[in-house]
Amino acid sequence: MSDCTAYTSVGTPVVTALNPNQGPVAGSNSVTIAGSVFTDATDVFFGAVRAPFSVVSDSRIVATAPAGAGSALVTVATAGGASSPGVPYTYV
Repeated sequence: MSDCTAYTSVGTPVVTALNPNQGPVAGSNSVTIAGSVFTDATDVFFGAVRAPFSVVSDSRIVATAPAGAGSALVTVATAGGASSPGVPYTYV
């Protein structure tokens, strides 16, 4: 008799595009993030700032941009790691 443990590998997400890729410094606007391996997303970051988000599909997330200035790299994280490099988002 042997003990078997189920193992599920979680991939590293890839971010390919943002729509829109810019927004107000006050934040609070919706940003659609396109890419892959989003199903098990645990976090979305605009730079170092965590943003609220909803996973729509394995290839799409809708996030709410936090307040910010200048530009920030948007990344998605799963238990398998974080997307790298991020895709730039510009505050206007």
